[in-house]
Amino acid sequence: MSQVPMSITRLPDCSLLKVSGALDESTAEAFGRALLDTTNFSSLPVVIDLRDVDLIHPKAIKLLAGICRDARRKRTQLQIFVNFCCAELTEVLLEL
Repeated sequence: MSQVPMSITRLPDCSLLKVSGALDESTAEAFGRALLDTTNFSSLPVVIDLRDVDLIHPKAIKLLAGICRDARRKRTQLQIFVNFCCAELTEVLLEL
């Protein structure tokens, strides 16, 4: 299985998940676990930084959309930073 650099940082004012590289089919599962680890155990706002992601598989987009819906339901503040190269992701997020 491929690995993509991911880091979860608990800051005083938020939980930050920073991802770089390619989120392809083989890394989507690890990305999903990192999303859950970042959002499930935090009462703080959550920041997901995908600005250094150069490819994102539809499976990873689906996981991210699920986290967005969960955050809305739980009233968790969520910010997602993306590179405009991820046009598919931007379209999905705008529809949420």
